[in-house]
Amino acid sequence: LLLFINQNCQGKKCYIPLMGTSLSRVGLSHKESLHILLSTMSLYNYMIFNPIEIVIFNKDKDKVSIFDK
Repeated sequence: LLLFINQNCQGKKCYIPLMGTSLSRVGLSHKESLHILLSTMSLYNYMIFNPIEIVIFNKDKDKVSIFDK
């Protein structure tokens, strides 16, 4: 995903929703999904040249917080 963003977003802001919850049937909680995204971005930070925003939908905002560890 980060490679695709790097190659195709041309420096523009990119929005990524939490993945692996609900309909995907992976079975991740919203906290787990956020943790995986943040860990991956931290690990591959040298590949990130675009501003990336993680989207949490209104109906899911009570299920996850950026302040959780």
